[in-house]
Amino acid sequence: MGVVLLIRHGQASFGSDNYDQLSDLGQEQARVLGHALRPRVPRLGNVVAGSMHRHRQTAELCLREMGASAQVMVDASFDEFDRDELIARLDPRFADKGALAAELSGAAEPRRAFQDLFARAMQRWVAGQHDDYTESWDAFRSRCSEGFARVAASTGRDETSLVFTSGGPIAVVMSALIGIPRDRAFELSFRLVNAGVSKVLVGRRGWSFGSLNEHGHFEHEGRRLVTHG
Repeated sequence: MGVVLLIRHGQASFGSDNYDQLSDLGQEQARVLGHALRPRVPRLGNVVAGSMHRHRQTAELCLREMGASAQVMVDASFDEFDRDELIARLDPRFADKGALAAELSGAAEPRRAFQDLFARAMQRWVAGQHDDYTESWDAFRSRCSEGFARVAASTGRDETSLVFTSGGPIAVVMSALIGIPRDRAFELSFRLVNAGVSKVLVGRRGWSFGSLNEHGHFEHEGRRLVTHG
């Protein structure tokens, strides 16, 4: 039986000019993960990452700590949805990032305010009642599922393949295995920890659930390394 580990990227740089890069804490998370995976992956299969910088950064730091020299294959099927577009469709004012930043800066808890706004934007997208998105929720689900199917099909017996991606693609794959309704799957992505691991078992009869959102590799640091952004 083979294994595919779906790995959420380390903490990104929320509030900076470029969100799509790991924060200092995110880099540490990736290294700690790599140290934890070294004994867990005796036979490394494919290593795949979405095309976003935070995906590749997490993969490179993790592999370095694992002592693995595997080539990272880039597959945009594992890219996250366009969160900026989702927010702008919810409220056109926020197509201007400066307007969004000003709105959040006036909140007592800017990160919480953003999370609430983002949840409403996700709900509008997933409901499927609006056709003003570049990529619909159904199209997103299809590309993530197809990308995972390719990785699973190329994972050999006793191999462990690694996929470095974002919360959305992981939620799509895992919710299907667990049986979460399609219109609730996005809620799972809010619970996924940065540099957390979700396991899928790959056998002759198909795929089966292994584990979800593992982050015990951070327990020695208390909650300092447990983030969701």
